[in-house]
Amino acid sequence: MWFPKDAMDKVTSTLKMYSISFEIIGEARYTFLNNNYLTFLSKAILALDKEYRINEVVKKIERLDSRRLDSLIKLIEEFLYE
Repeated sequence: MWFPKDAMDKVTSTLKMYSISFEIIGEARYTFLNNNYLTFLSKAILALDKEYRINEVVKKIERLDSRRLDSLIKLIEEFLYE
């Protein structure tokens, strides 16, 4: 896959800044003793899961009738403002 030079520089700089090992095939390999790949992968998976769950809840909320929506909003407001 080909990337514009500016994009590639930005990606490689970010990977280096966070000590994430990577290889540019046919060019270079960067290996860090304390490779943070798994740490960032774990954070990304958790964030993706949370986003998926929120989107599923939003879909269900959009299908609620007015009475149930009002009840849910009241419950959320009580939770947030306690």
